[in-house]
Amino acid sequence: MYYQRNTSRLAWWPGYGRIALAAALLLALAALMAFVGHAVEQIDPCVLLVDVAPLGHGIASVAVALAVIASALLALALVWRLAERPTTALARQVRRAICDPVNGNPLALKEGQRMPTVSCRRESGPGTYSVRVSAAGTTPERLETAISAISACLSGRYARYMIASHCADEAGSFVDLTIEDADADWSIRAETVADLCAESPYLIKVDQRTSIDLRTSQSILVAGRTRSGKTYGIIAMLLQVLAHGADDHGSRVAIIDPKRAELSTLPGAAAPTIEGDMAPVIEAMRSFNDLRIRRQNYLNELSEERGEAVRWWDVGMHISLLFIDEYVSCRAMLTDKKQRDEFDNLLRIAATMGASAGCYCIVCVAQASVGDAGLPSMIRSACTTRVAFRPSPDEARLMWPEGIGALPRRKYGVGAALFTTTDGVHESPTRVQFPALAFAEFDELRCALANYR
Repeated sequence: MYYQRNTSRLAWWPGYGRIALAAALLLALAALMAFVGHAVEQIDPCVLLVDVAPLGHGIASVAVALAVIASALLALALVWRLAERPTTALARQVRRAICDPVNGNPLALKEGQRMPTVSCRRESGPGTYSVRVSAAGTTPERLETAISAISACLSGRYARYMIASHCADEAGSFVDLTIEDADADWSIRAETVADLCAESPYLIKVDQRTSIDLRTSQSILVAGRTRSGKTYGIIAMLLQVLAHGADDHGSRVAIIDPKRAELSTLPGAAAPTIEGDMAPVIEAMRSFNDLRIRRQNYLNELSEERGEAVRWWDVGMHISLLFIDEYVSCRAMLTDKKQRDEFDNLLRIAATMGASAGCYCIVCVAQASVGDAGLPSMIRSACTTRVAFRPSPDEARLMWPEGIGALPRRKYGVGAALFTTTDGVHESPTRVQFPALAFAEFDELRCALANYR
């Protein structure tokens, strides 16, 4: 089809809508004819010198026939409406949002220009659809700028739906949109730690449909303001790693709490001394880096023996984690330049080189701010899994400066976040819901760290 600025409004109506309109017009005509027929029947034969009652009966009969036809059409429209596939209805709404002139022509289509085609399929689970919009007559970049317009035009049964993510193919032929129910809850309801864990020790479950596969990812960057659910989300990740137990290669989970808050009371956690000495923090990072070196040397030796690359999961290594809470505060407390430089260097090495030995960092910042919250660009780039808890559009763009596109404002619940990872599926920001923990998560974390062996 081709764009026409003066296209009739009926052209954008669904088929059942046009049938319903025709039925309504027939009912109105039937009512009018019934009224006329009744009026004709009441005319006195003496007035016209002829009996017109049969004519009135005939008009009334036609009115009845029209009413029956209209009722049948209404029934057909209703059945059509009820039988219509949700994918058809959603594709129609998306196409109307970007092509109907009444919606402001967000693609800036010109008269006679070819309009994009839209197809839709349902994804696994309730309330999630994948919509593909062709770039015919436009460009992927312009389609991505129309995302807010598409979200605003979703109505009816899809009024509570939103565009969760989008991506364009490399050839620039189409843009795929993931549209999901904003009220859908994908979170894992965990009564015990076992409810959280995936069968594989290399996976960290985020919600019912999303996992982090650390075999394809590197370190993790987490941003979130106070009471955003950030701490619960990180604890859920730590518990899953700890639940699989230690391997035979010295795997560990190290925690650094610069604020000397509740995390500093956990077994093996590192924190500044009461006097503010950061030596325990530096020592914890040295120990983690020493572990990385030992594991990498072991893998290198095996690779030389076998004549092929040996990956850490091939030899049964488990994930080792270094969790740095409140990175900005931690670095600000390093007033000694020598310690600060060593801290930066150890973190840079762990974040950029640790993944090959199964050693990962979780770097936590209070919020995404200008300059990546003070996080060096090299470390930020090494964190290929990124999580922003309940972000504003501006915060999300700072976490994903090149990939966020047009982001509509959303109301996030506790534990809701935007998420990306390098698994080929979640490389564009996707809404996720971190687990809801129905147990004393801090006590479980303390117990898991004490028994990790």
